[in-house]
Amino acid sequence: MSAVIKQFKKKYQLILSIEFLFIMVIFCCFILISQWNRAVSFLLGSISSFIPHCFFVFFVFFSNQKYANKLTNFYKGELFKFILAIVLMVVALKLVNVNVIFFFVGYFLGIFFNNLLPLVVTKYFKI
Repeated sequence: MSAVIKQFKKKYQLILSIEFLFIMVIFCCFILISQWNRAVSFLLGSISSFIPHCFFVFFVFFSNQKYANKLTNFYKGELFKFILAIVLMVVALKLVNVNVIFFFVGYFLGIFFNNLLPLVVTKYFKI
């Protein structure tokens, strides 16, 4: 296995752990300072962006695939991530009585963490 792929695997394990921790801490803060419905709406929104990203990372970095097809697998993973995010959002918005503003705050904060944490981990952590 390529040394670069091994390095990215370790980095993304750390990134996903930190992101999950941030989501849970913010969720707990919302429980303490806000209503339960708003906190659950935030959690559902952040899960709607976190779970598809986890599947994408697993599909691209952790599945046993040939290295020649990595770019194709990247695009397939992005498509799967996009479809899964839409399905999770529709399920959450249709089946659960959510506060839409807090739902999308959680969703966009999850996307923000998905994009910011790789930069922060690369700069401040030696992996």
